[in-house]
Amino acid sequence: MSKFSRILSLVLFALVAVFLLNEARVRQSSQVAEQNVATEVVQEQAAEPEAPQTEFTFTAVKDGQAALELVQAEVELTLKEYPFGTMVEGVNGLMADSGHFWGLYQNGEFAQKGIAEIILQAGETITLKYEEIVL
Repeated sequence: MSKFSRILSLVLFALVAVFLLNEARVRQSSQVAEQNVATEVVQEQAAEPEAPQTEFTFTAVKDGQAALELVQAEVELTLKEYPFGTMVEGVNGLMADSGHFWGLYQNGEFAQKGIAEIILQAGETITLKYEEIVL
């Protein structure tokens, strides 16, 4: 092999090595950038709290089932006793306030009793809805 051929081979080898190293760096930079974007997306999603659920429906599975017991088996209730009955003040931490209340519906109609006074038959429903107070 002539001196010129050896030098040419070394130069080609060096160019290929530089090219491969550069490709590896570009690939690594791309992966780091993708990881950073994924991390930012996850952080953005974590920063936005999930909206609380504002409507719940429960169905009695047997005759004579107490509405209060049915609902308390599925969600955390905050209740308040009044002379006219027990009112739902909060569900899973979402509390009634000066602009909202928890509406209680029996079989799709606004309930005529407090939740502690309602006894359901199998198939009947109780729905709690977080509603705006409209004057």
